[in-house]
Amino acid sequence: MIITTESGSTYTILGDYWKKNDGLLNKTWRKHCISDEDIATATSWIDLYGAEQLPLQVGLRMLITAKDEVWLSTPIVSIGETE
Repeated sequence: MIITTESGSTYTILGDYWKKNDGLLNKTWRKHCISDEDIATATSWIDLYGAEQLPLQVGLRMLITAKDEVWLSTPIVSIGETE
């Protein structure tokens, strides 16, 4: 799966692994979307981790984490399949 965000970043998800743009593969710990309301009211990463986990969908921001990387994306503009 390839997720493209408003900023132009791409997240390639291959089974239990992912990479941002052309970075290194990471083992997925979390991968879900968060509502704009939860993002607006969050005061820490702990709030985001406790937010409702929504399925990946266009228009929402994705929280994706690994052992040493955490990203809260800009809104998703497309979700496609890997070749």
